[in-house]
Amino acid sequence: QIVWRGMISGSERRDSVRPGPASHVFLRDLTAAGEDQAAREAIWQRLSNTSRLAFVRQWIDHPDFDLGVVMAWGYRDYAKDPLLAPFCKPRQNARFFHRFRYQLCLTGYDHGSNFIPMIDSQSVLLKEEDGWEVFYSGRFQPWKHFIPLERYCGDILEKLSWARKNPNECKAMSEAARSEVARLRDHATRRAVM
Repeated sequence: QIVWRGMISGSERRDSVRPGPASHVFLRDLTAAGEDQAAREAIWQRLSNTSRLAFVRQWIDHPDFDLGVVMAWGYRDYAKDPLLAPFCKPRQNARFFHRFRYQLCLTGYDHGSNFIPMIDSQSVLLKEEDGWEVFYSGRFQPWKHFIPLERYCGDILEKLSWARKNPNECKAMSEAARSEVARLRDHATRRAVM
């Protein structure tokens, strides 16, 4: 299975480069709607089209995935909302994620913050290509350190199928990724990269 947990950060999906409104805007609007069910439904439709939540909703019941939204502390009460509750799961420790052969890095408002912990495991990482550059971006290359996914992950089943058919290549990717993370642990190297 592919595992992912995270906040529903991200923006409304669009075909253009420019994203739509951010998920936290829709969460705020959901609160403002109160008991107005028509308004809540209209807001939910847009919130459901934000990048991460749309992905989770599409694949949550698929046997190849173990997915769940983990609401950030400031948004924890939304996990009880009947619209969001079916997609929310509790926070997990690293040991939980290390049980999976495949981990997923989804773009949020920017580069997925779980990239380093996930790529530094025995799993192989499937990473949504997001165009963001952070200080370590140039150190990790698609198909050498991780399996790249197109924007919004429309090719995820194809890439999962490839990974399952190529376990040796996946093992090599995982080893190369861990070696690169180990280099970044060296303070002098990290400072030089930054």
